[in-house]
Amino acid sequence: MKKQLVFLFLLSIVTFSAYSQETRPHLKIGGGLGLGDWASTDDGWEEKWGAGANIRALIYSDNIRFSLSPSYIYFPVPKFNYDFSYSSYSSAVEVDPAMHYINVEARYSFVKSQKVESYVFVGPSFLIYSEDISYSGSYADFTSDGNQFKTGAIAGLGINFNFSGSVGAYADCGYSYIADDWDQVLVSVGVLFRIF
Repeated sequence: MKKQLVFLFLLSIVTFSAYSQETRPHLKIGGGLGLGDWASTDDGWEEKWGAGANIRALIYSDNIRFSLSPSYIYFPVPKFNYDFSYSSYSSAVEVDPAMHYINVEARYSFVKSQKVESYVFVGPSFLIYSEDISYSGSYADFTSDGNQFKTGAIAGLGINFNFSGSVGAYADCGYSYIADDWDQVLVSVGVLFRIF
């Protein structure tokens, strides 16, 4: 899975570089806050807004309206507990989940100036949902873990503010459609720093 993601990222950079060979590409890297409309739970089942951290890169050229922005969002979903019983067996179960989103956004800027840039984006969206589960039961205590890897797509719109040639801010909102009812609204805000 990691090899596939690295290959996709490198292919995106090569494709963008080939497209923008007449203008010099630039790179910005930064991070900030990520929000998801079911990234938190009260008891493991009821969905509600939650907060996490996002890391982002932006590959662009000054004279081209198309750009690429790979990003990673981590949501530390709160632990939850429930009781499980079957026949004479009963167990207290504690679940410690987390969500990891990896998105690769292809952007088109419909407004692009030195200070402000508004854009729409679309691209693949990957979700890794991990769980650490602890069982405390009638016969024995044990733990387990599991990961689910889901693929889908993301689309949305956003805005960049350029405070100077090297520092800027971003805010965007997208809908990540993931198979098997794992889709949610993702909001990201943060700061970008120009590397070259």
